Amino acid sequence: MSTATATAPVTHLCSAVLVVTDGTPRSHDVVMRSVGAGYNVVVVGRQAHDVVDYLNAGLRDQVWALIADPADPGQVDHIIERAIDIAGPLMMIIDPGGLLADVGAADRRVA
Repeated sequence: MSTATATAPVTHLCSAVLVVTDGTPRSHDVVMRSVGAGYNVVVVGRQAHDVVDYLNAGLRDQVWALIADPADPGQVDHIIERAIDIAGPLMMIIDPGGLLADVGAADRRVA
């Protein structure tokens, strides 16, 4: 008697989000909710003080911080590429403060 086993195809699910932070409590809440939901999170801020809260040992395996200007269209592609390199395929970009310069181009690169 033979038994057949089926295996599901391997899929690369998006398990990361990119959060463009403006340093506000709302941005902080978005990051922490994303972490709590189990996502890898890349946080990008214009200045170090926008991302410093996420540079701690408790988040080191799940949160990465970048300093860049999301309002500069020339940096948006680099931000997205770096986020994918760091955390894997992006499920979404979250921009609570509306700082991202080219939302349309960013949307075409994600999920």
